[in-house]
Parts: sequence; structure tokens; C-alpha cells
Amino acid sequence: MLLSNMTWVEVRDLLPKEPILIQPVGSTEQHGPHMPLKVDIISAYEVAKEVGERTGCLVAPPLPYGYSEVWENFPGTISLTAKTFMACVAEITESLVRNGFKKIFFLNGHNPNLPLLQTMMFQLMDRYGRRGDVLIAAGSYFMVNKEACDEIGDNFREGTHANEFETAFMMHLRPDMVNLDRLGDWEYKPELILSYLHGVTSVVRLPDSERHNGVYGDPRRATPEKGRRYFDACVTKVAEIVENFTPENFGIQEVY
Repeated sequence: MLLSNMTWVEVRDLLPKEPILIQPVGSTEQHGPHMPLKVDIISAYEVAKEVGERTGCLVAPPLPYGYSEVWENFPGTISLTAKTFMACVAEITESLVRNGFKKIFFLNGHNPNLPLLQTMMFQLMDRYGRRGDVLIAAGSYFMVNKEACDEIGDNFREGTHANEFETAFMMHLRPDMVNLDRLGDWEYKPELILSYLHGVTSVVRLPDSERHNGVYGDPRRATPEKGRRYFDACVTKVAEIVENFTPENFGIQEVY
């Protein structure tokens, strides 16, 4: 169910059942010359909606902006600062908890949002966790079932932006918005800008729109069939998380 389609009276009457609410978050940023700016948020939102259909949980309106400073000189990119994004997460949570929601899952569609969400999970737990009846979690739809996705295609092995995975995903969701012919004679050459190897995060260089088209990975390997399989794998895992949304299943224990 979509939260925004409900009346406040309907929400009030549903709250005693302690519904799980999924809050999609993403970004509005460049995704190469072949895909639109809304790839991250539309992907997270579509996964959330399908999970809602399968599980009966509520889906909040998507937050279409995230921390996208890495693409600052690619026209069309709209970025929040880290501080602003974290404040949005905190204030959305505050509104929902104040209304009576007790189970909130932030479903992320944009990789740089994740460390900020992880930080916020600690802060929100510090604020609400002592109540004992509020559970807040966050995860990226594209990482929760990475093993299954790796078996389908290149996923994130050779690039992490506008790559085979994201392109295939959009070929499945919105094929009218994918234009591989706009890549022209572009030749894919792996180029490291950010690294998360061995648990170490490093920034090698910021991408420059004057010399790069914004694609990291080879989107030409994408197919609609791969996109359907990626989508199904991600939805299945997120649905499993939602259906087991309890402190016990998240491995949460009291620490003294």
C-alpha cells in the first residue's frame, strides 16, 4: 500500500497493527548519456512497491535527493550535503514515530547514501531504541542479495555506476528511458575513482564531465532479461527482510 494514497483516518486505524513502513531514498544525478537522472530513486521505489504488494507493508513517498557530491560538475545532478541528508532521515523518522509508526525500513538506491544511513541508524537507535518498541533499519536494495546478483551478470565487479546492473534494471523497469545508442563509439576502460577494497575507503579522484561520460562499468552487456532477474532477486530478499522485521531476526541483543 502507498502511504500517500491513504487518508489520515485510514493510517490511524492501521497503526495498532504495527505496520512496517518502507521509506525509499535515492538520488537525482547523472547516469551516463544513456539513462535519466532518476535511476537510483525509481529503482528503489519500484522495488519497494513490489515488496509492498507481496507483503502488505506500507511504502512512503520516495526521497529523490541524496548525497551526490561526487557528480558535482555533471549538469542536472542535485545533491544534498551529508548533514542535510542525515537531517532528512532524522526528521522523517521523528514524524513517523511521533505518528505511531514503530517499524521503519529505509530502502536505499544510491551507494554514497549508505554510510550516512548507517551513521543515522546509530543516532536513531540512541534516540528511540531505549523505548524497546521501535525498530529502524536501512539497507541498499542492490546489495542485500549481492550473491544472487553476481550470478546473473557483472553487477558491481567492473564498475558501480550506470553499469550493466543499473542499465539492465532500467531496461526491465523503464525500457523507454534506456538509450544505449547514445554511448556512441565509447570504449569502456576500467577507471578507479572510489575504492572500498579490504574494508578501506579511499577517493582516488573525482570524476570530471569534461573527460568522462559518467559511466563506470560496461552497460552494453545489459539485457532486459538480466534486469528482470536482478529485480526479482532484489525484491525477494527485501521482502524476506520485511517479513522478518523483528529485533530477534536482526540479531539485536541488549548490551550491558
